[in-house]
Formats: sequence, C-alpha cells, structure tokens
Amino acid sequence: MNNHKDILNSINLLKKYDIYAFDYIEYPHKSFWIREIEEKKIINRLENLIINQTPTMLYVHIPFCEQLCTFCICHRQITSDSSIAMKYLNESLFLEIDLMKSISKRLKKNFNFREIYFGGGSPTFLNEDEFTILKKKLSEIINFKDLNQFSIEIDPRRVKEDRLHYYSAMGADKLSFGVQDFNYEVQKNINRIQPVSLLENLLTKSVRSKFKSINFDLLVGLPGQTLSSIRSTMLEVVKLKPNRIALAYLAYNPEYHPHQRHMMTKKLLPDFYERKELFVEAIDILLSSKYLRTGFEHFALPDDDVSVSLKKKKT
Repeated sequence: MNNHKDILNSINLLKKYDIYAFDYIEYPHKSFWIREIEEKKIINRLENLIINQTPTMLYVHIPFCEQLCTFCICHRQITSDSSIAMKYLNESLFLEIDLMKSISKRLKKNFNFREIYFGGGSPTFLNEDEFTILKKKLSEIINFKDLNQFSIEIDPRRVKEDRLHYYSAMGADKLSFGVQDFNYEVQKNINRIQPVSLLENLLTKSVRSKFKSINFDLLVGLPGQTLSSIRSTMLEVVKLKPNRIALAYLAYNPEYHPHQRHMMTKKLLPDFYERKELFVEAIDILLSSKYLRTGFEHFALPDDDVSVSLKKKKT
C-alpha cells in the first residue's frame, strides 16, 4: 500500500481485523501483569535501574477525576472529595517514594531520571499546595534540574490560565490536554462537554511562551462521530496549533470497563470501516496542515523536538 488512503480500498482486509484494539498502547500489555509480585523482585528491579544508571522516565499517577468520561479506560476513582488527595499522597505515593529513596541511599547512587510525567485520572485534581508538596517529596529522589522533560496531563475543564502559569513556575515544560473531540453532540455522548473556547482562553500567548510543547489527545471512533464532525474538529485543532497531536482509536472493552456500554445506548459507535474512514480523514487534514507523522498515531509540527529528532533519525 502506497499511502494511508489505500487501506480504504481493502474492505476484506479491514473485515478480517475488525476488532477494537485491547489497550494496545500499554507496554508490557496487561496480559503480562500479575497482582501479586514479591517485594524482593520489585527492589531488585529498582536496584538494577540505579546500578546500571538506566535513563528512566518516572510516571506519577494521580488516580482521581471529578466526572466519568464514558470512553475512559484509565485506572481512576470518580470523586468530588478533595480531601482524598492528601490521603493518597501520604498513604500510597509517598511510601513508594520513600522505598526508592532508601534503595538509593543504600547503594549511594541516584536514579538516572531524565523525564517525569504526571498522568491520571487527572493531575489537575491536586490543588497547587498539594502539587507543591508532591514535588518537594519527589525532589528527594529526583534532581529536577537534570530532567530533559517535565510533562503534566491537563483537564481543561478544571483549570484556569493561572494554574498553567503555576505549572510553568514549578518547572513543567510540556502540557498534554485531553481534547478527544470538539463536536457538541459527540461530547454529550461521552459525558465530556468542553467547547473550543475553553482551549482558546487557556492557550494564550503568555502560556504558549512558557512551554516547549503543547499536546492534544484526540480519539477516533467515538459515538456520533461522522466524517463531517471529525473534519470540523480537526480544523479547529489545526487553528489552535498544538505542537503535538496523539490521534488514537477508541479502545472499547466493556468487559473490563462496563461504563463504556453507555456509549452503545443509541447504537452510535462507528463500525469497522467508518472508524478507518474517520482516521484517514483526520490524517489528511493534519498532513495538509504541515504536521509530520512521527508515529502510527502521533503527529507534530516541523519544529517540534520530536519532528527534529525524526529528521535526524535520532530517538
């Protein structure tokens, strides 16, 4: 096949692989995970990271959201109880940090952390004081000045511009916004209403000047999406000009995520062929708007460091 459009002419091939991908972005996949793992093995793996000075990204999970999006496959707890944040930090996250600190102290070596990524749930669930406390605790195992990248996932419905300035002051240099789709009917179907104006008001010149890269997460195959609606969404995205875009297929697994069945109440989920059409339509708009395809579902502006690395054939 010569280009991304050719697959639309291969209906039999599409039918053969007509499945919803099973959380394919995870590595290693959940099928390799086990609930019980010996403490000795965990410590041994952490020791190896330090001894070998393996360049490492630390993922910090904040598993709370105030509202459930029906497409979600993340590990999360839906709550409006803000007091749960410090309980989680003190009784869970800080204990893991203390474990890593004790190993580092015993080996008299630091972890070689090169990147840190705050994900969720939603890190924006933490207020500024809580985030400051968390960063201070993390500084016991991380030299933030040595990091090549400091990223935070943002729920645009839960922050104002001043919060983004705060993240910059804390050292963050990359933000990732959960956008998914800008069509109002699609947003109603996934229980996530956030108009374009919300992003326009957040991404001011002042905010953009403080961050190396802004990423948008988008989903293909959401209930109610059509060629017309995704075209409109992608044109709005291009106008907002994020540095990077992650354009992923919806992972529909109601066996493991029962709440996803709400998306089927009106039988609005696109079928196997429609999903591919939507994906191709979105790609066309991005490529015609000078975005480079940096991975199967990842795109970036030519001057973004991912695009520059790709041109130089560097990882």
